[in-house]
Amino acid sequence: EPGAVPVHCSRTSGGRGAGAMTAALTAGHAVALWRRCDETHTDCAEFHDRAAALLAEAGTAHRLPERIRTLRNLNADPAVPDPDSAWARDIVLIYDPPHGPPLPDGPLRAPRLRPGRPS
Repeated sequence: EPGAVPVHCSRTSGGRGAGAMTAALTAGHAVALWRRCDETHTDCAEFHDRAAALLAEAGTAHRLPERIRTLRNLNADPAVPDPDSAWARDIVLIYDPPHGPPLPDGPLRAPRLRPGRPS
């Protein structure tokens, strides 16, 4: 359905997660959410509910990267957890807008470090 965003609640490196991500990408979805967690967790319903709320609040795909970045920043320090964003601790966003800039043709490389910054 147009505007649908696949959401999956486990790693996509193998098993059911890999199958779910392959199906989403094969279907042509330019946006997908999942989280990097093992399959033994018990809070899938909460993740799916909160992901649905996040998608509804964002409204459009181009607003999602900023929202995901904010959630990651709130979870950046494990010593100071934010209970309202803990559900998104391992959230991952695939965002490949069809009208975005083309991907680079050459090999990927790490960005250059700014002078004076430790490596």
